[in-house]
Amino acid sequence: MSNATATYKNLEGLELKLFLDIDLKSENIQDFYYKGSLAQKYEEELNELKNIVLNHSYEEALSLDRKFLQNEIKLPNGNLPIASMGLWLIHQAIEDYLGNDSTINSQNDLLCLCYGIGKKELKKEILNRSDYHLKDVIAETMATSACGSCREAIIKTMKDLREEHGLIQGMAHSNTRLDKSG
Repeated sequence: MSNATATYKNLEGLELKLFLDIDLKSENIQDFYYKGSLAQKYEEELNELKNIVLNHSYEEALSLDRKFLQNEIKLPNGNLPIASMGLWLIHQAIEDYLGNDSTINSQNDLLCLCYGIGKKELKKEILNRSDYHLKDVIAETMATSACGSCREAIIKTMKDLREEHGLIQGMAHSNTRLDKSG
């Protein structure tokens, strides 16, 4: 029986559930398993994470960085998403175990609580693209794809970034720099 769980469910209703068994005395992760309609898609990434965290403390699992992952799922364009699904699920499961939100990124500019995406990450993603639309930002950051409550804040942030950097939607950045001084 699991004492730490996390679930991701996308807009199409497909889901991935992660279960961790954490020993109450040693606080080591004793078992790690997953299931759901997205399990096969993330199987390599999750099995790699399982090999890394099994028999280690939950604190060690929280300190993992995506640089330790060789099999992380990439986006259709070949890039890595801003958030690792496996690492995100581990953090959420450990939050469940602890009974609080202690592992949520403590950024002051946090927009998407589900994936810990802040204005800094969103700005970086938008400015690295030659063009951008909300659906592309969602695909690359996974922001708004869980509960969706941050959608309006992300749209507002995108509009503010366009204005701040003089960008026109639908045109490559190099063609859209505006002279704000008139």
